[in-house]
Amino acid sequence: MKRLIIAPFKGEFDWEIMTYNPYLRYIAPNYDEVIAFCTKGKEYLYEFADRCYETKGYNRGIWWTHNGKITKIPAYPGLRRFDYDEVSPTKEVCLDWKHRKFRQLGEYREDLHYDLVFHMRSVRRIGRMYKNWNLKGWGEILDLLGNKYRIAAIGTEAAWFAGTEDKRNIPFKELCDLMRSSTLMVSPSSGPAFLAHLCGLPLITWSSKIKRNVHHHTDKQLHKRLWNPFRTQVTMQDQFRFSPAVRGVQLAIIKNMKKLKELGC
Repeated sequence: MKRLIIAPFKGEFDWEIMTYNPYLRYIAPNYDEVIAFCTKGKEYLYEFADRCYETKGYNRGIWWTHNGKITKIPAYPGLRRFDYDEVSPTKEVCLDWKHRKFRQLGEYREDLHYDLVFHMRSVRRIGRMYKNWNLKGWGEILDLLGNKYRIAAIGTEAAWFAGTEDKRNIPFKELCDLMRSSTLMVSPSSGPAFLAHLCGLPLITWSSKIKRNVHHHTDKQLHKRLWNPFRTQVTMQDQFRFSPAVRGVQLAIIKNMKKLKELGC
């Protein structure tokens, strides 16, 4: 029997959904049995596995490793190393652009339909805070929009304002259903912004024009083509990096909502 054991992904969420998971989905049919270990709530991503187990993270009580390779899995003490293939989130795997298979995520639910989905990113880790948009900007946008739209606030490390419905830290499957059911998302370039592409949710986003060190592409290239397999509609604002003009974001929302309404969305 050919058996594949998938190590849990520890890293940025957008890399997991756009590189690691699609690669594993591509190679999974080559095996008789696929066993996946993933972090809490991610079982929905690994539905192609025969068995899926929750773990707190890579090499944290579940895995014994040597030089980055799995040598023993306590949950399966009878498995010898040559009894299975193991895939870990290595640089080679995550930069394999050719061997990927995507699937659309989420199911439509009327009760989870929102006109706008805001990801008001508010990460407090050193070296990552520059991607946060000033909370004052989000507040001004909400004031300008008034009570015209039903708005959901999502994210794990994100803010929430009165006038929006707090949907932060909801189960991953529910988040995908919410995105599949809603009309338009507004977010800085982030993991949830890339998730919108897999859920078919049109997006307004912003980032810098700087190419990423690892794969040498800009976020605009990723959102428009490389990490947007189903060609979901994207409005990219990269002229102000991670500090867009409030008026520009407001006009983009009004323009996109009008266009989507004309399309019957």
